[in-house]
Amino acid sequence: MYSKIPLKNSNKIITARYQKSKTRKSLVTQLKVPGKPISLVVTHPAIPTKRANFKLRNQELELLADYVSKLESPIIVVGDFNTSIWSPYYHQFVHKTGLINGRRGFGIQPSWPTDFPLFYIPIDHCLVSPEIQVLNSHIGENVGSDHLPLITDVAIYQKAESS
Repeated sequence: MYSKIPLKNSNKIITARYQKSKTRKSLVTQLKVPGKPISLVVTHPAIPTKRANFKLRNQELELLADYVSKLESPIIVVGDFNTSIWSPYYHQFVHKTGLINGRRGFGIQPSWPTDFPLFYIPIDHCLVSPEIQVLNSHIGENVGSDHLPLITDVAIYQKAESS
């Protein structure tokens, strides 16, 4: 993970264990900004191409929602969730965490698959806690991936101290 903003505690990992020896991981770090640090979670749940992976993806989202809902700092969760904004599993995730999708107010912004534009769906997400303001969200140009980049500009405002 690269950042212009210094990272703190960047060695945290949320692990979803499946089978006996296999795991899937989400990375957790904190952005060191003046005032309260911002928790940043980067995730990429399982691709639900098989029944077992469908269950695993949903378990990962549930585990991640449990973790995120307990964080006290402002939160940004980004990644390829392998689920669209219409999925009940996506809705359960945002309901439990209280996070807001950064594309709200900016359109659907489908990002995948780049090789079938007529079938684009929004499975890449940037979710933020209510105290983080989304200034802009848009889909970037194709950079050679099977996903288009989701670009989200955010701001967090500090309360002015009373004198």
